[in-house]
Amino acid sequence: MAWSPKPRGPEGFTTPAAVIVTMAIGVVAVAYLGRSIDQLHQEQGRLKDAEDEALLDGASASAALAIRRSEGPGPFRWQIGTTAGSALVLAEPEAMKLPLASLPDMTTGFLSAFDVADPDALKAALHEPSLDLSAVERLDASSLWRHCLRSFVSPYGFAATPPTAKTSAPSADQPPARIGAVWRIVAQSATGWVDDRIVRFMGAKDRQLDIIDRKLYRLKGALTACDEAVQP
Repeated sequence: MAWSPKPRGPEGFTTPAAVIVTMAIGVVAVAYLGRSIDQLHQEQGRLKDAEDEALLDGASASAALAIRRSEGPGPFRWQIGTTAGSALVLAEPEAMKLPLASLPDMTTGFLSAFDVADPDALKAALHEPSLDLSAVERLDASSLWRHCLRSFVSPYGFAATPPTAKTSAPSADQPPARIGAVWRIVAQSATGWVDDRIVRFMGAKDRQLDIIDRKLYRLKGALTACDEAVQP
């Protein structure tokens, strides 16, 4: 009879203890394999997120160059292709927006255009002087309010009335380099990740722009066309 490493009883059968040990080893092996697969999926997810961030960073840099070369006043909305993929880009001049401090003086009609639940209550809440733009966005759960407010209001805004210009693709002219201008550049990947940044064009060869603020987040759908969805 061939030799077997498994302990056998007097009749040559595997003992119950050996069966239990074998089963335990199998359970541990399956658990270890499952954990390894989970870790692999997590690493793949992190790698994909890193790839998306690199794609959005490249798209934002390309967008800034296109803005500098375009003669139009903006805002712009167009698709940018990079070696890592394509991204939907929105670019808005901040100076053409309402200043944040003007929000308490806005009419309930303006607030209602964002489909907020209670314009009067929101107007009252806006009189809190310590609110920054992020805190203002959290005052109402409306998707338009949270996703489109930054297209109309900015801490760097100087406009007396809400912006009404429609978005278009930038041209390929060669105007001044918009030195000192502050713009918002938003890029979204096909997977929904969004790079939302505020930049100031500097003009120096070794310092083309400064990133004033930047945040990364994810949207389930495409960037809202706020110039069409909101009519203040």
